[in-house]
Amino acid sequence: MNQPKLSRRQLKKKIIEALEKADFSEALQDLRALPLSTTINGLLGTLLHPQPEVRWLGITACGILIGDLARIDMESARRSIRRQLWNLTEESGGCAIGAPELIAEALANDENLAREFSPSFTSHIMPEGNYLDFIPLQTGVVWGLGRLAKTYPEFLKSSVSYLEPLLESEDKAIRGMSAYAIGLIQPDFNSSQLEAIVKDESKIQIFLNLKLTEISIHDLCLQPIPELKVN
Repeated sequence: MNQPKLSRRQLKKKIIEALEKADFSEALQDLRALPLSTTINGLLGTLLHPQPEVRWLGITACGILIGDLARIDMESARRSIRRQLWNLTEESGGCAIGAPELIAEALANDENLAREFSPSFTSHIMPEGNYLDFIPLQTGVVWGLGRLAKTYPEFLKSSVSYLEPLLESEDKAIRGMSAYAIGLIQPDFNSSQLEAIVKDESKIQIFLNLKLTEISIHDLCLQPIPELKVN
C-alpha cells in the first residue's frame, strides 16, 4: 500500500518529532519508514536548527540514510555528497555550516563512498588543495576525519601529515580533534606537538556517542569514546 504523500511541512514535523525522541534507534526507525530521498532532503534543513542536539542528530541520521541510499542507488548517493562538497567551495555562495560533518557521517556509513570521496574530503585541510581557513568549517572537517577514522582509517593515511600542523592551531577544539583523529588513523604516531597536546586539560565540546559532550583534550586523546553502533 502506497504511503500518502507528505507536504513539506508535514515531513519537517515528522523529522523533528523523530529527532527529539530519547531513543535514537527508534528515531532512525521512524525516519526509515519515510520516503528515503525526500527524507534526506528534509534532514538537510536540520543543519541550521537552533538546538545543537537536534542539529547533530540530524547530521547523524542524514549520513546514515545516505549510506542506505548508496546501497540501492549509488549515483544518487554520490550526488548528495557532491552537493555538500560544492557547498564548501567559494563559488557555491551557499551556506556550508554542517556540510563537513554530514559528508563525513555519510562516508562513515558506506565503504564505497568512503573509498571514493575520502581524498576529496581530506583535501580541505591541505594547503595545496581546497584548504578551509574558516574556523567553524575547519573544525567540521577535523571532526569529520576523526569520525571517518572510526570506520575506515585505511582511507585516511595520507591525512596525518596534514593534521600534524593543526596540532599547533590557536583553536583548542581543532588541536584536540586533530590529535584524536591522528590517534585513530595512526596509533603509533608520535611527535613533540602530540605529546604536548595529550597533556592538555583544556575542555572542548565534541559530538561523540550520539551526545554533545564536554571533555578535556587529555581525556579525548587517551580514552577515545567508541561510537554507538546504530543500524
